[in-house]
Amino acid sequence: MIGICIGLSVVLIAFLCIRMFVFQIEKLEKGTYDHYGFILMVVTISCLYISNTYLRNEPIQQLIIIILSTFVMGLAGSCIAKQLMYDYKHKKLPFQRK
Repeated sequence: MIGICIGLSVVLIAFLCIRMFVFQIEKLEKGTYDHYGFILMVVTISCLYISNTYLRNEPIQQLIIIILSTFVMGLAGSCIAKQLMYDYKHKKLPFQRK
């Protein structure tokens, strides 16, 4: 149940970031938002693993890290989703090329 709530929170944050933030067209054309999103995801997952390993007896610090990682994963998801929507709209995806 908690996992579902966190997942829905990440999706909601990603949706709000896509709606609220202005993405630069030059970076969308180059595809750099994909890189930003994947790097944010890797760093967040690494931090969660490290915090789970070393902060087993600190529930307050783990809670803070989980809340922060939820927001960062939402931001990463919004970067990847916006790049995917831009590529789909401008027919830059591999299955759309002729």
